[in-house]
Amino acid sequence: MKRIVILVAFLSTAATAQTLVRDQFVPDGIGSFNIDYTVGQSFTVGLSGLMSAAEVLLASPTSLNPTDITFAIVPANADGSPPYYWSSAATVLQTRSLPDQSRRWERFTFTPFRVAAGEKYFIVIREDSGGLALRGYPYITAYPDLQDQYLPGEMWTMTSPSATWRPFIDRGADLSFATYVTPQTILSCIGFEAPFDGPLFLGPKSNKAIPIKLVLRDSAGLEVAAGDVSEPPVVQVSKGGQTGSEIPGYEADLLPSGLADDGNQFRYDEYSKTWILNLATKPYTASGTYTVTVVAGDDQYGIESCQQTFTR
Repeated sequence: MKRIVILVAFLSTAATAQTLVRDQFVPDGIGSFNIDYTVGQSFTVGLSGLMSAAEVLLASPTSLNPTDITFAIVPANADGSPPYYWSSAATVLQTRSLPDQSRRWERFTFTPFRVAAGEKYFIVIREDSGGLALRGYPYITAYPDLQDQYLPGEMWTMTSPSATWRPFIDRGADLSFATYVTPQTILSCIGFEAPFDGPLFLGPKSNKAIPIKLVLRDSAGLEVAAGDVSEPPVVQVSKGGQTGSEIPGYEADLLPSGLADDGNQFRYDEYSKTWILNLATKPYTASGTYTVTVVAGDDQYGIESCQQTFTR
């Protein structure tokens, strides 16, 4: 049976400009765990921002052939356990082949996705050809001097495709792990105001523009104005997983109707202290339900879930 030794250390680091700051960290392991098939290590996000990379220290000292592994980052279930169908639920899912006799830090980069402090995820690693051996701390809480702002997690195992997840050593083990995060200020969205405070229904030939009004607040509850963000927020329209001009039936040459804004960028109204956009619906000609989502204008900040729907 092929065996892979994983010295896992996910360095949850964050970058402002060119500065990387370590968030969650467990150093190289002092214990060895022999695990069949799949292992999942939970972690709690410490820095809000965009997660875009992870590094894993891997070794395959007994294998004479390349070893295939699957790496995933998966949101935890509400009860803190890993999802049974973890590959389907994965935010990040990658496979690669490791050279024989390899021992090195393996870097995984992926499309950035937004995380918030306090959210719980799992790092899942599957050795696709059989046995798996990992290094880590048997009881990380017993070594507080080795922790660096670490929020203790749990290691789980799945011994076969048909097996269920189970905690390893009665939830007492932790692998070394780390992720890379670009920290962001996360703003809350108060809105939408009427008439878009609930789903709207438009006639099949309606050219009505939808007035979108909202308030943004920072973590202290203070209102965010135009001078408080590097770029104004923008609106994103999606339907069936496709956005903007990718949506079937989208007609870019149709001009906005009436007071509709030509574009998707909000403007800040000093009088009402709200962000405003008159969304043109005329280009969206196909019947069905469209989701309107407010997102940050750049990667310097993020906006909590802020969306509504209209149906044509």
